[in-house]
Amino acid sequence: MKVFPINLNNSNLQTNQLKSYNNYKVLHHYPTDRITFSSNINSESVKKIIIIIGAPNSGKGTLARSLSDYFSIPTIGAGDILREEIKKGNKFGEIARQFMKNIGNVPKFTQLIKVFMGNTIKEKLKLPAYKNGFVLEGFPRTLEEAEMLKTILDAEKNIELKIVHLDVNTPLLFERCANRFMCKDCHRTYSFINPKDLPKCKCGGTLIKRDDDTPEILERRIKKYETETLQVVDYYRDKAVKITIKNANTGANKVLEKVLSKISE
Repeated sequence: MKVFPINLNNSNLQTNQLKSYNNYKVLHHYPTDRITFSSNINSESVKKIIIIIGAPNSGKGTLARSLSDYFSIPTIGAGDILREEIKKGNKFGEIARQFMKNIGNVPKFTQLIKVFMGNTIKEKLKLPAYKNGFVLEGFPRTLEEAEMLKTILDAEKNIELKIVHLDVNTPLLFERCANRFMCKDCHRTYSFINPKDLPKCKCGGTLIKRDDDTPEILERRIKKYETETLQVVDYYRDKAVKITIKNANTGANKVLEKVLSKISE
């Protein structure tokens, strides 16, 4: 069995934690040298908002967690939030399930999800935990959502906005889809090739395959990304930094290093 370890050869990085699960190894890492967005980064009045845009399986969630750890700000993951609503088994959870099942192709569900995510972001901005900002991934996915988000952020003071566009080679997206497993509790993702026995997540949760991790669904999601979400990238063209990933050798560590270098420019 093969596991994709994170490359720790860079001298600016150190291993923070190493967990071994028999034949499995999961590396957790943090860069040792911190950078700042601006000279007043320590001011509590500045909200650092980092939006990550990318195709499905491009690594948005992994990068969001890395940036969250690095800057000590929370994450808002649209997919994770909707999956939590689905677990509740209520009426809105069924709407979220239909939205994800149909890849956002039902207009009335798309509109409801847009409003729900907008309200979620507005409410989180009021919480003490979000006073210094957050990392947002999986939203916005359409121009209409991007414009709504702009209205929300324009109402806030001292926003420092960074946009990261993960541009991943399409064959790699399918490779990641085949090898990806997710913790059903905390939604952390892992990559394993042909596993016989899966370990537990670092939180103790069980690893599972997501219902939407199939080649057929991924192909539909990529088409949706190409027709709608790439317009959002263009919408943010003056602010977005592009991180190109062509093969599996570009691990999470290297992606984080590239992003930190770009957003500090």
